[in-house]
This record gives sequence, C-alpha cells and structure tokens, in this order.
Amino acid sequence: GAAPLLETWPHSGVRGVPAGGLAAEEGGNEEFTGMGYWPRTSTSVVEGAGRGLFIEGIAPMGSILAFLPGRVILNEHLGCPESFAQFREDPKYQLSLRHDGHVIDCRNCRAMTEDDPSSPYFHNPWALGHMANHPPARSPRPDRPDGANAIALPVDYMSGPGKCIDENEDDPFLPVRMRQYIPNVYAKKPTTVFGLSMDVLGGSGHVEMHGMCLLASRDIKDEEVYYDYRLPEKPDNWPDWYMPIAQPDGEEWEHDNKVRKP
Repeated sequence: GAAPLLETWPHSGVRGVPAGGLAAEEGGNEEFTGMGYWPRTSTSVVEGAGRGLFIEGIAPMGSILAFLPGRVILNEHLGCPESFAQFREDPKYQLSLRHDGHVIDCRNCRAMTEDDPSSPYFHNPWALGHMANHPPARSPRPDRPDGANAIALPVDYMSGPGKCIDENEDDPFLPVRMRQYIPNVYAKKPTTVFGLSMDVLGGSGHVEMHGMCLLASRDIKDEEVYYDYRLPEKPDNWPDWYMPIAQPDGEEWEHDNKVRKP
C-alpha cells in the first residue's frame, strides 16, 4: 500500500503549501520534501509537447516521482459497452488503465494542485503524474539515454483488516490525517456486501482507494520525466508524435496502459 510512503512526508511542510501548490508552475523546493528531489511542471524540452513533468534534484532508481490524480473508474462499473462512451474524448491521452482493469481519469486535472481546499488534488503537491510526456524517439539531451526514465505502476491505499472504514473513522493503517493526500476519488463507489468491498471479498486486501504512480526506472537528475504511453496497437489512430517503444525480448504487457477507445 501507499500509506507508509505518505507517512514519510514532512507533514509540517506539506501543511504549509501555499494556494496553487508546492509544484505550481516553476515551483518546488527541496526544504518541503526532505527527500533530495521534488517534482515540478514547466515547458517540455520536447518540441511541440506543451508542458511536462520535471524532477529537480536526484531521484534514485525505484523512487516514486509523482502520483496520477483524478477520478477512479472501477472495473466492476465497466461491464457494458455503453460505459465506454465516456472515454471517447481523450485528446491529451490522460486516461490510464491499470493491470486489474481500473481506469484513472486525469482529464479534468489541472497542471497545478487545485486552489479549492475541498478538492482531492489540493493537498498532494506530488499529484503531477498526468503531466509526464511520452518519450521522443531521441533524447533531447545528449547526456541522457533515449527512451523512458519512468514507468507507471498501480498503487493501492490500504486500510486495516476486516472492514471498509468510514471517511471519518480513524485506522492505524490509513489514519484520517493521511487521507487528505490521496489525489483520487471514485467516480462511483465500490459495491459492498455486508460492509465489505469486492476487493475484500475477492481476497485482494482492504483497498480504500486505487491509484497509480510514476516510478523512476533509472537514476534521474534535474531532467524531464517520460514514461511509455503504450497506446493500443492501432497505428492508424496514433498521433504524429507517438513512437512505440520496443520491449525487452520475451516481455509482453498484459494490458495497454492507455484506455482502448471503442
């Protein structure tokens, strides 16, 4: 789960984040993180790509770089063809599919953390994963290798065993004070049976929220973050800027990362 990771953050600094967020525009300050690196958004170094996600400082391989904010659409609510109508408009490729079939919808998330304190994106200055671009064919920097430097992985926020907790009920695995940092909300709440979610009944654990994060696939130092969008294999529908990335021999993805359009 992600709760132990959230526990490592310097909460006094996070509480002091000004309106607009720690990572707003050219923002970001190492004193707020205590981790040696922090994410920010700025103009991408890739021509024509708009804005991108950058890491300031040094993030070792395996570090969490950012979380993907937005609505979570559970696979249990995607059982009919009509449910996919909501996915047809995705011009910026900000719909992401987890391996378990849950969808993270970042389309309405701004480049900065929200000014509205009631927003689920307000408190987490690391909820900038949706700003990361697909890597160009050649690295814009000669001192950096070609290709992606991050991978998208599912992350689950777990509560304690035996039940699904109320939003105002404290829990040693996911304290109330930590839930403000979860940058996701359910588009439709999970189905429950006798107070237990389908995850619990299916033996997957006690998941209070599903999400995604970007993980460094190599050491990153003061550079832009890229991850493979893995668009569905329909070349006629690919944008001009998209170049598929060859996977290592024998490696196959169970699902496409981006949502397959009907």
